[in-house]
Amino acid sequence: MVLNGVDVASWQVGIDFSKIACDFAIIKATGGKSYVNPHCDTQYQSAKKSGKLLGVYHYAHESGMEGTAAQEAQFFLDNVKGYIGEAILILDWESSNKGDVAWAKAWLDYVYAKTGIRPLFYTYTGVLNSYNFSSIANANYGLWIANYGTDAAINGFKQPSGPVSPYWTSTAMYQYSSNTFLSGWSGRLDANVFYGDKNTWKAYASKEGTITGSSTTNSSTQKPTQTKKTKEGNVMLLFKENGKVYWLVGNQFTHVAKPAELNEIKIMMKQAGYDTHEHTNSSQIAYIKKIATEKK
Repeated sequence: MVLNGVDVASWQVGIDFSKIACDFAIIKATGGKSYVNPHCDTQYQSAKKSGKLLGVYHYAHESGMEGTAAQEAQFFLDNVKGYIGEAILILDWESSNKGDVAWAKAWLDYVYAKTGIRPLFYTYTGVLNSYNFSSIANANYGLWIANYGTDAAINGFKQPSGPVSPYWTSTAMYQYSSNTFLSGWSGRLDANVFYGDKNTWKAYASKEGTITGSSTTNSSTQKPTQTKKTKEGNVMLLFKENGKVYWLVGNQFTHVAKPAELNEIKIMMKQAGYDTHEHTNSSQIAYIKKIATEKK
């Protein structure tokens, strides 16, 4: 089972989804730390009223409005709060910082920690082949990949198989054309195929359990100081081991290599009411790892 759909931004102002025969519509919501698509809600409500499945995306590092991962993630959430739980949440990764994988991972983790919904990660094949995105794939963030080939004009939807991508064993969605023409709209559109049915789509848009995919060990049952949990029940804290600082969300450990990134995470955690202390006691760290392992 596959689904056909389009993604739109402010360029498609005036699109009436009741005239477009598709299964889903993905709308650009925000970009950077200050851009809001002025037509987002009109486009969203048109798609919703027409019975389409829904998605909304954030364009990272919008030119002239670049922010930190936490700033941009929070800005996105502030502007899509009425859509959360109904639409798939997506990070569009193709701007000036496309080589900063840690930034992308921090954005995805932030949105997941705040909502309990794991966003999709969108980029194109050239980017995947240029940088190491294993940390994102291993955290089970689904892949929406773009690869147009010659991008010749297409009339109507196709349903091609997704391209082979490094780091991911499967593709959630494939944007195979930016030059597709559909009845009901005079201009060209991006065409996409989603590899799943309506229930699969809705699962991507809904809250789920903790992030899976990390490998942890434990050797002690001694309890550390009390740890705070997110509303979804996921532990969020920092610990330091062998001179390296790690950020734990759910059961996924992320090595925080850059001081600026660590500072950004601490600011976000403090604003959200979480303890920013870096746990260093070996017994505490063992127990932290035990918590993560048991949450798999």
